[in-house]
Amino acid sequence: MIPLFEDHLAMDTDGDSGIRRASPRVLARLGATVIVSNVNDVDGEETAHQISSFGGQALFFRAKVSNGAEVEAVIGGPCSLLSGIIKGCDDR
Repeated sequence: MIPLFEDHLAMDTDGDSGIRRASPRVLARLGATVIVSNVNDVDGEETAHQISSFGGQALFFRAKVSNGAEVEAVIGGPCSLLSGIIKGCDDR
């Protein structure tokens, strides 16, 4: 892995399958902790698992981006878990 985004949090709202998995995987390979968010639990979990399998850090949260409450939960949940570890989470 290249530590370009080490200590940074990245969020992908559509990394569920195929070519759409490329972005979260690249971000993880560059050192970011990746939040995978999607309405498809199976594919979203699989993306997070694939990232973890090569040593990256990823969490999956189910959310529909058109639902403001679900998006807020995705943003708030990881930051509360990772506060003090990931830059920017304390500044939310």
